[in-house]
Amino acid sequence: MHTCPLCQSTTTARWCCGLDLSVRKRWRMTKDHVRLVHVLARSRKGLTEEEYRMRLGAVGVTTSLALSREQFHQLLAGLRALPDCPSFLSRSAKRAA
Repeated sequence: MHTCPLCQSTTTARWCCGLDLSVRKRWRMTKDHVRLVHVLARSRKGLTEEEYRMRLGAVGVTTSLALSREQFHQLLAGLRALPDCPSFLSRSAKRAA
């Protein structure tokens, strides 16, 4: 099954809206994506291991390597909505000075 990026329809056909749907790369978590999630959650937001695991569970996975594209963006949006931890703010203030 393929999903057309233009009309969002799901089809078994190879072509839709003039696009070859089999050429589109599949989503996968890379080391850079995992690093982004960990730095944002642990360093910037100051989440503990339990809080981090609860955030992963809220999007439906147990490990960051199993995130789909939608889950990845959902997790990032949730993490970005959290306030920065005070230690991160003090480090950034020291760098600015």
